[in-house]
Formats: sequence, C-alpha cells, structure tokens
Amino acid sequence: MLQELITRLNRYANRELLSADFEDWLVANLQRILDSRDQDVIDLANRLDGLFVEMSEGLITEEQLQEYATQILRERDTVLVAADAGTDAVTSDSAVTDSMTIKRDLRQVVEVFRQFQFA
Repeated sequence: MLQELITRLNRYANRELLSADFEDWLVANLQRILDSRDQDVIDLANRLDGLFVEMSEGLITEEQLQEYATQILRERDTVLVAADAGTDAVTSDSAVTDSMTIKRDLRQVVEVFRQFQFA
C-alpha cells in the first residue's frame, strides 16, 4: 500500500496525474490505508489529505501542493546515517521505518559526542 501511494504521489509531483484524480484515489482508498495498519502509509495519507484540504480552502495553491509533494518524496529518499555499536550504517528511508530505532541511534550518536566532548 505504501509503494502504491508513493507511486501516485510521484506521478502527481511529475505532473502525470491531476490533483483531482490523485485526491479521488486517496479518498477512495483511505479505508484500505487505515485497515493496513501500516503507520507510515497512514501518516503519509493523513499528511496528503491535509494538504488537499488546505488547497480546497484556498490556503495553498496547486503549485504549492506539487512542491510539497516533491518535498515529501525527497524526505523519503533522504539517506539516514545511524551509528550502531561503533560502526556507521547507511540505509535509505525505505529500509528504516521504525522511528524508535532512529531515535535510539540518534541518542547513541549524542552519547558518543558527549563522551568525546568531555574527554
């Protein structure tokens, strides 16, 4: 489900899909997205739904919505660097879906930094 949503988002960002068609697909699939219990896809769908609401209320333009879509895709492609037991591991966002793991890894990085800072 996540991959399908990202594919549609990518098509919209590349102007291959009209906003009305993308919104119609999103609304038609919201229950399926919720039933998936995949928090990543649910969060992304909620974020996109909120942007469509903002556009319908005139708070953002279609152009801004497309910019946000591109930004969301970039965020998903961001390379995360995580410290794991003294070694550096580099993984893409699609491979790291557990925010608790990311937070733990960031705490480890901060702890290592503190040790060197006060040594």
